[in-house]
Amino acid sequence: NFAVGLLGGFAQITVNKNSKSPRTIDLVIAKGVLKGIVTQGIYKFEKDQLVICLRDPAAKQKGRPTAFKTEKDSGLTLVVLERAGKQ
Repeated sequence: NFAVGLLGGFAQITVNKNSKSPRTIDLVIAKGVLKGIVTQGIYKFEKDQLVICLRDPAAKQKGRPTAFKTEKDSGLTLVVLERAGKQ
């Protein structure tokens, strides 16, 4: 677990390393005007990249993402973070 600044508040991030593929990740807003809002997602590592797919809390009735792709009106966001090279 770790915390990150997000949308004027802080989110507690829980990564479930023991979940089956795809692994799950949850963001819970801990402070600010969005306190208590939960965003469900999945993640994977590919080479030097961390790939995260998150469901917008407004579309939570659609459930946790099941694939690393987005479609119009799906309420999904795909984030790809790449490890920085040596400086």
